[in-house]
Amino acid sequence: MIKFLFKKILSSFYCFARTWVSKKMKDNVIPATLWSFLLSITHILWGLYAVLMGSLPFKVSDVLLKTGIIALAFFTMLLMYGPTKRAIFSWGIEKEYRAYDLSLRWRKNTFAFLFFWGSFILFFYLGVRFLSRYAFSNLKMGGIE
Repeated sequence: MIKFLFKKILSSFYCFARTWVSKKMKDNVIPATLWSFLLSITHILWGLYAVLMGSLPFKVSDVLLKTGIIALAFFTMLLMYGPTKRAIFSWGIEKEYRAYDLSLRWRKNTFAFLFFWGSFILFFYLGVRFLSRYAFSNLKMGGIE
């Protein structure tokens, strides 16, 4: 199930990268695929991190909060870059791309676009929803404390 889901999403991002990366720089298709896919996954993980930090009964320091966000992004990219790159080749996503017709390519491009921005909107919403007490903790409201 996980392989089926990730293969569909990864093939959409590969199709998106093939469409938008310059034809002269075909070497950049795989890195563009990996970075856009992993950034979307990182957005989702940041949203889950915001839920975790926001639902704690106590407040953590801002330094720990920011360090956790940076560490989560770093370890997501570090740990998932290699396996995701191998998955592109082992699942035959490059070969599948050649068999796609124009309408399927545009549907996959649209899905990749919506998945990327949907993951960002999810991260933003969960961050605002669960971390709002951190944003307004040091704010003085017109002299009223």
